Amino acid sequence: MLQLMSGISGSFNSEIINSVKAGKAFRIVGDNVTFHVGVAKARKGVGKSGHMEHWFGSAAIIQNVDLQALSDIAPQRDLRQVPYETFLLSQTHSTEEVYHMPNLAAQIMVEHFPGCISQRQQ
Repeated sequence: MLQLMSGISGSFNSEIINSVKAGKAFRIVGDNVTFHVGVAKARKGVGKSGHMEHWFGSAAIIQNVDLQALSDIAPQRDLRQVPYETFLLSQTHSTEEVYHMPNLAAQIMVEHFPGCISQRQQ
């Protein structure tokens, strides 16, 4: 896991810099990540005993959609009166999302984590 985290960290700095230069808005979000390391995965220096790890995970969300055309008057409608179906995917759309998810995930992995591709495939 540490090897994966080291490979990922800092890899998106240029994307954020280019987005700021292009005038795009972005937000940085984060949360605590807590997990248990079992005895089999613990390092010898830790005493070969299971322990809890507490990390902080963060991400930058870049706004790629121009929202300038939207009205600044809020709220535009009473959300308590909007049917819940407005916010949820239909069963057809949900099924399509699940069907296409492995392909989308694979494209992301190939683009952003080239180390995950075996040498035979390159």
